[in-house]
Amino acid sequence: MSKPDEPRTSIASVERCVTDGKPVSGRFWKSKQKRVSNRKSAKDRKSLWEQKVEAKKRFKQMKELEKQVIANRNEMLTKRKEKTLAKKKRKAEAELENSRYQFITNDKKIKKMSKKQLRLVKKLRMNPKLGVVEIVGAYDK
Repeated sequence: MSKPDEPRTSIASVERCVTDGKPVSGRFWKSKQKRVSNRKSAKDRKSLWEQKVEAKKRFKQMKELEKQVIANRNEMLTKRKEKTLAKKKRKAEAELENSRYQFITNDKKIKKMSKKQLRLVKKLRMNPKLGVVEIVGAYDK
């Protein structure tokens, strides 16, 4: 008989440890799945949220850095463009200063010229990009 201070336990109340054993399908590599609600604890969910916030923060920092790099590159390119434009302008001015030319006022002279002579004929034109007078071929566009 049982002693009075010991609690009674019946066979039905004792939890049994049931092992799953071999799956019926025979696919031993498949793991037993849990319900979605039981898969992650609240602690895991909190850490996942923190990871998400941290990833968002890193992404934002990366985008700011990217914008800064692009702005620096654009600034460098605009400086380079300005420099080349100034160089072209100086070159065109120097070419005009150093050249020797004579004005042809009589159109009949041009009509009488040979092809070789016509190739040497140049005209003055205002360059719209540089804002400088330049010497170009008579038949150039």
